[in-house]
Amino acid sequence: MDKDSKKKSIIIRVVCIIASFCLWLYINNIENPVREYKINNVPVEIANEDILKDLKLTMLPDEELKINVTIEGPANEVYKVKKDDIKIRVNLEGYALKKGENKIPVEIVNYPAGVSIKNNEYLRVSVVLDDYVEKSVPVKNYSSVDMKRGFYKGTTEITPTTVKVSGAADYVNTVTEVRITDSFTDISSDISKLVLLKAYNANGTEVTKVSLSPSTASLNISITKGKMVKIKVNTKGTLPDNVKLKEITTSKEIEVLGEKSTLEKISQLETEAIDLSQITSTKNVSVNVHIPQGVTVSNNDRTVEVTVTVEKYITKNINLTLTESKAPDGLDLTYDKSVSIVLNGEESAVSAIKDGTIKASIDLSAVKEGQNSIDYTITGVPSGITVKTKNPDKISVTAVKKP
Repeated sequence: MDKDSKKKSIIIRVVCIIASFCLWLYINNIENPVREYKINNVPVEIANEDILKDLKLTMLPDEELKINVTIEGPANEVYKVKKDDIKIRVNLEGYALKKGENKIPVEIVNYPAGVSIKNNEYLRVSVVLDDYVEKSVPVKNYSSVDMKRGFYKGTTEITPTTVKVSGAADYVNTVTEVRITDSFTDISSDISKLVLLKAYNANGTEVTKVSLSPSTASLNISITKGKMVKIKVNTKGTLPDNVKLKEITTSKEIEVLGEKSTLEKISQLETEAIDLSQITSTKNVSVNVHIPQGVTVSNNDRTVEVTVTVEKYITKNINLTLTESKAPDGLDLTYDKSVSIVLNGEESAVSAIKDGTIKASIDLSAVKEGQNSIDYTITGVPSGITVKTKNPDKISVTAVKKP
């Protein structure tokens, strides 16, 4: 095909299209033929829904009734109609309604002039119903309270403690509790607020398609400020004979919570008594603290660590050599210069004694010819240590005149 022939073919096609469009315009605007037109998802209003409760039935949550309709009329009218131009209603009164799907006739309330609804006497809408149930469930507090430093959450009161849950059985029967889920931050004073309630199932998932009555609760949380108090450690019994008490200490203070007037009366807390007869060495003891009525302690801290520091008393035998002084002239003296002593004192002090620290000396100025019993002196014994015994108690000295 040559170039001119192709050009003629294209021109003919364009002319045909234009002619077809003009014919279509003529038919629709001049002839205006009758047409049918289907409109989908036309909303259906509900009348007398309140009778469902008398029948112990209810519509499913979020159920939207819609229906498809076919309209008929002149083309220029039909194609202008929108679904919002048609008003359809279903009346629930007077029908034998049941759980499950119900096909109920609808009433065409209003539609645009110039068109008609085809087969309107046969139009039905599907209404799905469920058993209507009610039950009471407990209100639980899941609120989060973030306190300012030094402040603590006290008692919590919720009113009411139970609420009625109602609606479709498939949803109501899954509800196990109603929760308060509000959050509070930087709190330093009492909380008193009307809070929204939410229904939850056993898995902790919120159930939204039910009704709650009431839908709110009064939440009251008391906020208290703590007070740090010292601990008085009580004891009973006595230490063993060879043990001496040095000190009983606890560095811990406990923070008590309660009403301001109550806290003002508390200056210290006392512990249960520690039995000293069971203490044989320095040890740490965990002991319960008596908490007065009307107060609590932060973090439920009801025990303290107490350090009981003791020192054991020991004895130590030391051998010494007598140093003599003031021996009389003209007498030959004979006596045993070896003596021993037994020291008694704190273990640390006794163990720290070095050789040569303690000395024994004898004053011989009172010796006379013959047999003498002379006392001797122990010096250099550290403070806190006593000489329990001396052996011998006195020194036997024999004095003979020199030739």
